[in-house]
Amino acid sequence: MKKEKEQKKFQFGFNIWKYVVLLSLLAVVGLASVVTRKLQDRVPPVISCDTDVLTISVEEEEDVLLAGVTAVDAVDGDVTDSLVIEQLSQITPDGSRSITYGAFDNSDNVAKYTRTIQYTDYVPPRFSLTGDLIYQTWSLSDALNSIRVEDCLDGDITNKLKLYSYEANSSSPYHALNVYVTNSSGETVNQCFMVELLDLTADEYAKSPKLELSEYLIYMKAGDKAPDWKDYLKSLQKIVPDSREWEEVDTFEDVKVLSDVDLSTPGMYEVIYQYADEEERTGKTRLFVIVEE
Repeated sequence: MKKEKEQKKFQFGFNIWKYVVLLSLLAVVGLASVVTRKLQDRVPPVISCDTDVLTISVEEEEDVLLAGVTAVDAVDGDVTDSLVIEQLSQITPDGSRSITYGAFDNSDNVAKYTRTIQYTDYVPPRFSLTGDLIYQTWSLSDALNSIRVEDCLDGDITNKLKLYSYEANSSSPYHALNVYVTNSSGETVNQCFMVELLDLTADEYAKSPKLELSEYLIYMKAGDKAPDWKDYLKSLQKIVPDSREWEEVDTFEDVKVLSDVDLSTPGMYEVIYQYADEEERTGKTRLFVIVEE
């Protein structure tokens, strides 16, 4: 009886061992099959595009970049689902860039294809200002915090704004603030802003009329017609004579406008707005105008 139990135990263990060996052999055979297939299939998929130049707006979603692109493999068939955007080049001055796609098959063969993207409405990063950069007292950070940057592809890129140089001039109220920014497409834009320091006491500055603009920096094209610069005035406030109360001036008739804008020549210009109240206190603000080609 004891011998019979030992034989059954041996037979059970032997059967388990046979299954283990069989499963191991199957795994080896399967792996060998996969390896053999990969070794035999060395041909990558073929990527095709319905056009070699994709003309789109900067407003399009990213999935549009894959529109009309397919990938087919001789062994695995349609592998379009494996398509990825591998690289986007820097943008050229004419608003075009190259895009490189990648696709792979089940044997890890990779195919690449490059075509051109032509943007219909690309513009370099644009600066804007939250104020006129005129101060009675100021710090460098005050001026930098007034500068904003918007990119047509990346949106708000103010956090990428860098200071290139700051040139103070002790004999002039104007100081040059040079900044630059680079967007994700590799385009760098430089700009110099003139910061003005008023020769006023804190009390004089606090009581001077306040002019507010709807915008403090605008872009125009060379050849554009000059607008009515007063259209950019948003509000004017002054202190009521013989009181400390502020009142809104309901007309801009007495606001003086001085402009050096030359709409025939690209560059940065200024439009200066000045207003003097009954106490001969003068308020001032500036509109920067960038004229492009």
